[in-house]
Amino acid sequence: MGKEPSPTLKQWKDVYSTAVEFRNLRPWSWMRDSEVFGVQNPTNGEIGYCSVMGRLEKYRGLVVYPGREGLDTYLRMESGRTSSESDELLLTQRCLVASFEPKRELATSDLKLIQRIGLKQGRERELWPMLRSYRPGYYPWYLNKEEVYFLTLALKQAAVVCLNRKQNSFLLVPPQNGYYLVRVFKEEKWRDEWKKPAPQKRKRVTALPIEEERLRGIEQMPRKEEIWEGDFSHCIPIPIQEDKSRRPFFPLLFLWIDQQSGFVFDFDITSPSQGADRLYQGFLSSAEKVRTLPQEIWVQKREAVKILEPLAKRLGIRLKQVRRLRAIEDARESLTGFIISSASAKDRHRKSLWSEVSEILEQKGF
Repeated sequence: MGKEPSPTLKQWKDVYSTAVEFRNLRPWSWMRDSEVFGVQNPTNGEIGYCSVMGRLEKYRGLVVYPGREGLDTYLRMESGRTSSESDELLLTQRCLVASFEPKRELATSDLKLIQRIGLKQGRERELWPMLRSYRPGYYPWYLNKEEVYFLTLALKQAAVVCLNRKQNSFLLVPPQNGYYLVRVFKEEKWRDEWKKPAPQKRKRVTALPIEEERLRGIEQMPRKEEIWEGDFSHCIPIPIQEDKSRRPFFPLLFLWIDQQSGFVFDFDITSPSQGADRLYQGFLSSAEKVRTLPQEIWVQKREAVKILEPLAKRLGIRLKQVRRLRAIEDARESLTGFIISSASAKDRHRKSLWSEVSEILEQKGF
């Protein structure tokens, strides 16, 4: 992920002052976090689904879940399918957050920016605004220009909805199931509309081009009665930042492994921006390394099926999607534990990810 456009000083002033105004309302004293409503972005039509946190006084703020992807994050958590305390939520969540924290919880960068814009706290001085962007696979980070623009709008319109809800306890009760009250900007003014979320979109996976010359050699390799497991997943719940100007990420581990022996044919660790095509290349590398092909390939993710399907068909290998990859799970647990215990936190933010992990895995004998 490249460097993103930074907000102007005026935009920072606007979003922070709007956050303070929202905080001063203390809407969590009458709103429940299950009372979700939307704010539509006038520039692209995307709806941010808003939840006011703080009724139990554990966490105060506004969370904005952009689009259907963001809403699904909230619904998984609300249904209990994803715990609000789990690493999975951190790795899959997409949202913008304006939370209100004790000053000691703010980062040095937050405090410097607040001082630079001359933010007036007013009352409630014990709670300071902290603004963050969450994206799947990435560490919670500072907002870019577009995010500041939309969060400012969301805070302003959320304040309107919250005040209206204070006067009318039935305001957010939908006329029919599946609809949400949404603030939309039409004819030069904001108004309420009931809208049903856009349908879920399956992630499209583009088929990779077949490398004819390379595959001709692989096709001639003998088959063994083996099952190979292939997978990719976030392996280290600690953020890696290779460039101080870019958002830290949680690295992806790609693995190809022999199910029976547990022998690791191929591994790689990359940033989330690297596509699942690394799994495709990993299979080819594994076959070239051991000079054989398996009878079956087992994967867990639908995305992996789509990536590997043309290749498996071409090579006459059965491709099977399963619920669990036990050999992969064992190897991943071992590798993750070793990496976390061996790599220093300081080096994670200074050295290149690959050189660090390469050294560790080499020591382990991979």
